[in-house]
Amino acid sequence: MEGQDDLENSGHMIPMILQNYVQLIKCIQTDYVTPQLIQDGVLSLDMVSEINNAGNRTLLDKNKRLLEIILQRGDGAVVGLIRALRNGSGQHNLVKLLEKSEENRDTCANSHNSTLTECAEQDNISTRLSAEIRDEKLVFVARQLAPHSYQLGLVLGLSVNQLDVIFSDHYGNTERQTIKMLSVWKTKYSRKASWDCLIRALRSLELNKTADDVELLAI
Repeated sequence: MEGQDDLENSGHMIPMILQNYVQLIKCIQTDYVTPQLIQDGVLSLDMVSEINNAGNRTLLDKNKRLLEIILQRGDGAVVGLIRALRNGSGQHNLVKLLEKSEENRDTCANSHNSTLTECAEQDNISTRLSAEIRDEKLVFVARQLAPHSYQLGLVLGLSVNQLDVIFSDHYGNTERQTIKMLSVWKTKYSRKASWDCLIRALRSLELNKTADDVELLAI
């Protein structure tokens, strides 16, 4: 496949995209950013063709497909997108939006260790919300999260590769995919995988109703 095959894929910067997803799909000027992304090796010509022919070929459809590809390709692609927004389309407002998200990495929208450590160390969270999610609760939690489990997994610090394996192994069964995603998250972060951290991650994705429902399960 054309394009870089070695883009950094740690997922460290992916929450920047997820936190601002709605704004990005509404505002990115696709036709101006894609040439810069091709030049930088972030996108191939085949990928751009996919983007231009996505859905009903509306701006929203194109940008949804663009962001799907960026998320799949990892941190290097996110850096490339920011450069394309700055130099390709001149959308400095979106650049500032993403950079602000990076500066505010003290919430559960941040990835990996710093994300969950900050959540676990909050002094003011209640005992129950700061407690680890018990295995017997996973099935009930999964029913609330299933439609959003892939994006949520990225925010909680799982890598794209981990999530792809989970979703492939349990293809077509969203509840099992979500249970496995949560189980891997719990294993990876142990006692730091708390109710409070999960709820904060949901709110960072603007899934406030789902966050409220999960909070009820915790208390």
